[in-house]
Amino acid sequence: MPRPNVNRILETSLYVASLERSGAFYKTIFGFDTLMVDHRMHALAFPGKQVLLLFWKGGSTKPSQTPFGLIPAHDAECRQHLCFSIAHTVVAEWEPICMRTVSKLKPPPLG
Repeated sequence: MPRPNVNRILETSLYVASLERSGAFYKTIFGFDTLMVDHRMHALAFPGKQVLLLFWKGGSTKPSQTPFGLIPAHDAECRQHLCFSIAHTVVAEWEPICMRTVSKLKPPPLG
């Protein structure tokens, strides 16, 4: 049987302690537009018709209905990794901007 032709990753998910803080980071630094926000997730438009899904850690252990369809139960308790490809020539310029942005964002509540 021939393999399917995969042309891109449709969605990438991260599990976060604060939807508000994490969403603000990706919107501020990268300018991603919000597609949807609810009490447990923040969906961001990613270049190339892709979606970055930020899920509140522990908030997706049951299936939920969205305007885009049913999302099955899922969660992550481990370290996660996501890497964006940007031009090496702009890293030095953007690193301090990222650090300043992170320091300005309200930290998530403890507990």
